[in-house]
Amino acid sequence: MQLTCPQCSAKYNVADAAIPPSGRTVRCAACGHSWLARPAGAIHYADKSGSDSGLRPRPAASTAKAVDAAAKKGLLAKLGLGKRAQKPKLEPHELARKKALDQIRNTHRLAAGIPWLLSLAVLGGVLGAAVMYRTDIVRAWPKAATAFSLIGLPANLYGVDIANVTVTSTLDAKGPKVEVRGVLKSVSRTPEFIPYLKVALVDAKGIEKLSWMVDPGIETLQPGKSHAFMSARSNPVRGNLKAVIMFADPPRKGPKPPAARALPAADKPHGKAPEPMPAEGAGHDLAPGEEIDNHGAPLTSR
Repeated sequence: MQLTCPQCSAKYNVADAAIPPSGRTVRCAACGHSWLARPAGAIHYADKSGSDSGLRPRPAASTAKAVDAAAKKGLLAKLGLGKRAQKPKLEPHELARKKALDQIRNTHRLAAGIPWLLSLAVLGGVLGAAVMYRTDIVRAWPKAATAFSLIGLPANLYGVDIANVTVTSTLDAKGPKVEVRGVLKSVSRTPEFIPYLKVALVDAKGIEKLSWMVDPGIETLQPGKSHAFMSARSNPVRGNLKAVIMFADPPRKGPKPPAARALPAADKPHGKAPEPMPAEGAGHDLAPGEEIDNHGAPLTSR
């Protein structure tokens, strides 16, 4: 097979098998011109200039992109995935079936959520009852007081919380004097009998240095009420001490016992009677909104 360069008319002999039926791009060794060589008998296409160069004209790049985009959109539309894809219209029986399935699906969702709502409601009721009856729970199970204290709800066997404890050290005509103040707050649903209080002064190691009994000045405390108390002690021990106030007696179910009857003169014991501890105390009910500051400062006796 003989090939002729269309640029410089140089001729080349090549084997017939070297040129496939679809043609092959060859380059002239003399002038460097490239053209599409086809075997003998192949159909040639003329270019836009009208010259028969044997080259097939290529479509413009923009035209090719437009054709590809149109083909892609058409394919997506046929598959129901394109923007122009339209949902097929359903027959009446298909619409009724779809509506029934949607209703069943919604009913199943609602039914699945009802147990959770009931569980939350039961849990909320149990927690509310535990808070309301925490005093009764602590009396039946004393260790529960620790759990209630962790969530900021005081609870104890007495149904009364001792709060806002303050300690002040003063000096009067008799010498050094320490005053301890606090508030009794009801945390119970029922009236509670108030036992005597014990005030103890302890050091940094928790060792008790001095203690005395205090009458809070109230017999019972109604639910939701508060009662302030104060106790003073002359000539306290020296040192950096702090006050610890607790109930002196176990919880009572009745009023405090009456004071012991004084012994007749004949029954009085011989010898000098022991001197009572110089302590005094007082208390009053708090008015609505009245509070006592809690500074929590340690006591330094002189």
